Amino acid sequence: MPKMPKSQWIAAIAVVTALLALPTAAQATLVFTRAPLNPSVYAANDNGSGIHKIAKGSQPDVSPDGKTVAYFHEGPGHAQELLVAATDGSGSPRTLLAVWRESFIFAWSADSSTVAAVTGPELGKKRLVAIDAASGGQQTIAKGYFSGVSFDPAGWQLVYSKAVSEKYPPRSDVFVASLTTGKSTSLTKTIVRANRSGGRTERLSSPSCWAPSIVNTARRTSST
Repeated sequence: MPKMPKSQWIAAIAVVTALLALPTAAQATLVFTRAPLNPSVYAANDNGSGIHKIAKGSQPDVSPDGKTVAYFHEGPGHAQELLVAATDGSGSPRTLLAVWRESFIFAWSADSSTVAAVTGPELGKKRLVAIDAASGGQQTIAKGYFSGVSFDPAGWQLVYSKAVSEKYPPRSDVFVASLTTGKSTSLTKTIVRANRSGGRTERLSSPSCWAPSIVNTARRTSST
């Protein structure tokens, strides 16, 4: 049986060692819900240890730094609220939105300082807002009917999908917004054309995520 060269043995051992070290180095935080009929949000270490209850709620979304969890909470009168709490269980939960619409449209910034979410009336145009996770301060990004949102890795911009009406299927386009100037720029334009059956064919746009390569090393300055 042929022997593996010493250099290859060393490389293999190094890879195995690195893989074994990953869970310890990562120190990830897990968030989840229990009891779906009366749900509560829980957090745990990445190995499943240290499970502890955060608060009553559902749809938890942990921040990139693992220190904060955002989640859905049903308030008085069945109000749909967006709350945040420390994943270590310290302190009390805080309300970021007393009226949270389209809870599936949500994003954390890479530095865990800001969230993007949708608020507004049950019927009619909604507002896409960027919210400071620490202070709760809001910045309105756009108004309309939204179907997706994502932060750029540097935290300077948001990309989002917006339609001008509630008609289904939505005629959505993708926009990019600067968080410093508040200006939005359209990246796509919906094309509507007649098809052979006499109906309409539409291009629907929805943002997914930013590529890491577009990170800008400069820091975003706070707007006043």
